[in-house]
Amino acid sequence: VNNRGFEFEASWKDSIGDFRYGISGNFATLRNKVVKGTGQSIPGAQRWAGINMTYFEEGYPLWYLKTFKVEGIDQQTGAPVYKEIDGKPGITADDREFAGSGIPDLTYGLTLELGYKGFDLVVLGSGVQGIEKFFCLNRGDSFTQNTLTEFYTQAWQSPSSTGYKYPKPDAFDPNFASSDMRVFDASFFKIKQIQLGYTVPRNIVKKIAMSN
Repeated sequence: VNNRGFEFEASWKDSIGDFRYGISGNFATLRNKVVKGTGQSIPGAQRWAGINMTYFEEGYPLWYLKTFKVEGIDQQTGAPVYKEIDGKPGITADDREFAGSGIPDLTYGLTLELGYKGFDLVVLGSGVQGIEKFFCLNRGDSFTQNTLTEFYTQAWQSPSSTGYKYPKPDAFDPNFASSDMRVFDASFFKIKQIQLGYTVPRNIVKKIAMSN
């Protein structure tokens, strides 16, 4: 497995009178690729509804997602139209293809520090970009329970439906349960910490035998 990437970090701190500030950021890129293996696709430990979802294969990221691809939705029936790539009639396991990777292309962070006299504020955030996740939180033996609301509220309803995103809900279609329509962009940025502090003047804390 070959991992290539670039890491960068920069920071700046300064003050203007009693006001202090600082900002620092970092990011790291990663290109993960299997360059040598057994010459064939190896299914991984990640299974969903009895189907292997992650694979180890030359030329792809480590344990990448492999799913059926929905090319469109039949306007009259609401049924998903799957892409066929193996040249055989009907949908088979060989019609599945690369659908994303759980390894992010970019990881980054940002820290902001502000201070005025005895007060100080620190805000810390981090995020990732270029990462995909497969939704499989509902029960594997019942695709209609504990699932995403949008699979129903944004689904085809009738031949006159418009603006829908998903095909007609069908609990008996195992292909949809392992299709790319359940793969989501998992990129995010989140604030991990917000810390506000105040340093009590030393002439006060020394009265109780403290230095800071």
